[in-house]
Amino acid sequence: MDVGKLFKLMEQLPSVPASALNKRKWGAPPPGAPSATVEEVVDEDVSAAASKRTRVTEVDDEEEEGPMPPDVDEDDEDEEGGRFFGGGLNDEQKQILEIMHRSTSDGAEESRDEVADTRKMLLQLERAISKNQEMRLKHADDPSRFIESEADLDAALRELVLLTTNVPALYPEFIKHGTAASVVGLLAHENVDIAAAAITVLEELTDDDVLDTTSDEKSAAVMQQLVDTLCASQVVELLVSNLSRLHDVLPADETDVKALAHYASDMEAVYHTLSVLENLVSLRPALAASLGPTTSLVPWLLRRILQPGRFDQNKAYAGELLSILLQDTMSNRETLGEKDGVDVLLQVMARYRAADPSDAEEVEFVENIMDAMCLALLAPGNRQRFLDAEGVELMIRLLKAKRHARAGALKVLDHALSGAEGGLLCERFVDTLGLKALCPLLMRPLQGKGALRPADRERILAIFAALFHNLDSDSAERIRVLAKFVEQNYTKTDQLLEWRAIAVARLQAREASVAEERAVLTAQGVEEADIVALVYGQRLEAGLYTLQLIDYLLAWLAMEDDGVQAHVARMLTRQGTGWEAIVVTLDEYAANIDTDLHAAGGDRLQDIIHALRDYVQALSPRCAPT
Repeated sequence: MDVGKLFKLMEQLPSVPASALNKRKWGAPPPGAPSATVEEVVDEDVSAAASKRTRVTEVDDEEEEGPMPPDVDEDDEDEEGGRFFGGGLNDEQKQILEIMHRSTSDGAEESRDEVADTRKMLLQLERAISKNQEMRLKHADDPSRFIESEADLDAALRELVLLTTNVPALYPEFIKHGTAASVVGLLAHENVDIAAAAITVLEELTDDDVLDTTSDEKSAAVMQQLVDTLCASQVVELLVSNLSRLHDVLPADETDVKALAHYASDMEAVYHTLSVLENLVSLRPALAASLGPTTSLVPWLLRRILQPGRFDQNKAYAGELLSILLQDTMSNRETLGEKDGVDVLLQVMARYRAADPSDAEEVEFVENIMDAMCLALLAPGNRQRFLDAEGVELMIRLLKAKRHARAGALKVLDHALSGAEGGLLCERFVDTLGLKALCPLLMRPLQGKGALRPADRERILAIFAALFHNLDSDSAERIRVLAKFVEQNYTKTDQLLEWRAIAVARLQAREASVAEERAVLTAQGVEEADIVALVYGQRLEAGLYTLQLIDYLLAWLAMEDDGVQAHVARMLTRQGTGWEAIVVTLDEYAANIDTDLHAAGGDRLQDIIHALRDYVQALSPRCAPT
């Protein structure tokens, strides 16, 4: 079979829309990239390539979106049998698809043929590698003498994507013959474009989509075997080190066609490198823990997201991969802090004080940066770095700026101020007039224009809860927080009570469907502990978490100020409820709280909730003693 011809014909088939895929895919070259092929650039100055680097790329006769095949009549496209009504394939393309999708009756024979063809393909690649090495050694001073061998190597390398058509049968051959290690070795090839081709092949071979189409246990096991082989060949280290010789920074002289060509190809190679790393972490999550402390990936990602100039796909991908690495790995969070990552993240956030993201991809980038900061704050020491870098002050400015980043600032403050390490940050927040920025958000309308999302309301409540939780009882900062709920005839306390009524209504509306689902799960034989956890999570989403935070705040306010206590009692009565409802909420809150979460002074949050519950219980004669 003429594989090259097969690929050229398949490229003419309609492509799958990017919106149909969940995983990031490389898009069109960035603005300013030239239309000239890389091979044309090499031909301009072959001698110069010897002192710098040689770039060789196999160029197809037609571009991916080039003219239609000659046997398709453009004037008859819409007629029956044309591209839109007849399936969109010409006779030769149909023949190719028939070959690729033979009937299952010939499955065994086809599998043997595939394995035999694969062995020939692997042997051809090994020969191409050896030939190229031989020609490079023999003609080290004359790139024109080994350029043909590199074109052959590039072509043989790219044919390996055919392995993805049958993972269980073909991947073991790829591993057994040592070709996987050979491809990894090509990451260090002198020609950057050969290394880029190897990166692209590795991306295809490790893509989750391969398993999606053959989602059986054997395929998954074979994929894990491939990951083992790649890691044993130091694929991660080579991928990361390779980033240092790829320059995806737009050249200063945008009229330099050769520089722009190198920039475009390097940019794509960087993108595929990040994709391979993401694939490997997805297939082997434990790899994430070694990427931070043992490689230079985290510093590289930090430099990339901070890089000035136009926003591009690689900056977006760098932000996403950074967030992924911090997700469940404390060592990466600590590494980020040690590499001044907290300051870098703050610098990136600061760019969105005066401007909003330009498109959906940049919106996602900003959210990834905010998530990365929230995850970084979980590491010991990073909160102090956040404090020293004036992170609290920046978040307050973002709250006041009324830009897209405001929601992210609320999320970061929620993480920064909560927990045992949030005490100093809570003090800084109040001292730098954070309440002046936060209280107007608390008073936003509950519906219509200007209303906050439920998630943002929860974060505002969580910030106030952290302030009451962490500020010393007699401190000036705590008194200032309490005063906000007393001033203007308790308007902010009334807002809490209105939010409470909405949360109760949402929760009650969901209770019926939750009860039905519980009954279904019970009938299906699901264990009671699992049902309880699932139902509790659904109730939290339906408004229970908001209700818990509000009742927690109301309990603090009642304990701190007699005037607020009397006012809350009157308003609860008007709503047809009383302190006993708050006792019930606090009981459930304490029963499900993470007992490892500690408040300031070393007391567990659970113990504080119990103390507040006992105080509120004493306010209502209808509450039964515990």
